[in-house]
Amino acid sequence: GSLEEEVKHDRVERWVKSWEKFGTKPGFHRQNFNPHLVENYPRIRKQVKDDHSRWSVLVPLCGKTRDMAYLGSDGCDVVGVEFVQDAIDQLADEEAFTWELPERFEDFMIYTKAKATASNPSLSIWKGDFFAFEKTFKKFVKTSTNSCEGAPFQLGYDRAALVAIQPVLRKPYADTMKNLCENMILVTLEYDQNKKEGPPFSVSVDDVYDLYSDHYDIILASRNEIIDLEPIWRKMGLSSIYENAFILTRRQTP
Repeated sequence: GSLEEEVKHDRVERWVKSWEKFGTKPGFHRQNFNPHLVENYPRIRKQVKDDHSRWSVLVPLCGKTRDMAYLGSDGCDVVGVEFVQDAIDQLADEEAFTWELPERFEDFMIYTKAKATASNPSLSIWKGDFFAFEKTFKKFVKTSTNSCEGAPFQLGYDRAALVAIQPVLRKPYADTMKNLCENMILVTLEYDQNKKEGPPFSVSVDDVYDLYSDHYDIILASRNEIIDLEPIWRKMGLSSIYENAFILTRRQTP
């Protein structure tokens, strides 16, 4: 196996293990909508002067987050990418809908929410490895519509993906997001990495600029000390941890 295959296997194993350990607990995914999404989604709409059109939104490493329902309620078509089957099953149970029979496309199984209509936008989850998603999705779009001009998603929503992947994979991950998403809402955690091993890993404000500023205009929308919001952080040996939220908008070439 190549290094890439080993890293991929390790990545999937780690994610499945952490899901099994924490996945059903509220700390891992919130019971309510993420306040950073609720606050910054209307803001980013305003900023790109597009309040009304129907957006496609990509949610990488989506787990079973309720945020997908929030985006759907605003009329967005949502595509999540996830490889833990339990997360996919629990999402349907908790949001009280059923998946249509999953469809295989190359290395992915695609789960689509039954009964999507114009007033009830589509939700699908691609089960598989996010690092294979871009190539496969673009091929899928091409076969179904004959067009794949520009970035297929008006928005990427990353609330738990960049912090979950190993630092060595950040650049390929960010390159994938740049190719797929016109704009992004990104939430990161920042703390002293010497005091605790990831995941979630510490991603500093500088890290975000290093990864994305060649492509997007970046606004640090909020930066909050959260050490006392979750008792788990102090138990892990931290004395400080910040949650940062960013708005990234595609830089227009003059």
